[in-house]
Amino acid sequence: MRIFYIAFAHSIHTIKWVKYFKDLEHDIVLVSFCPTDKEIESVDVRHIEIWNKNAALLKVFQVIKLIREFQPNILHAHYASSYGVWHL
Repeated sequence: MRIFYIAFAHSIHTIKWVKYFKDLEHDIVLVSFCPTDKEIESVDVRHIEIWNKNAALLKVFQVIKLIREFQPNILHAHYASSYGVWHL
């Protein structure tokens, strides 16, 4: 299965979920607007730079392009109060 995450890459919750599904041998792409120094083994982590949290909506076409390229079976945005607005 192909899973596309939009979440904080530095969040321990995101890291646990992504690692769990990667261990089950799913293909994972994680998109985050917050940079992280943590590397998640065998996971394609993409950082999209923004200048403030409200500017994330201006990156919608960049995210849509990544979704179309990856063609996920599941799109998951974590947390509803932030990345949840990205459920397209």
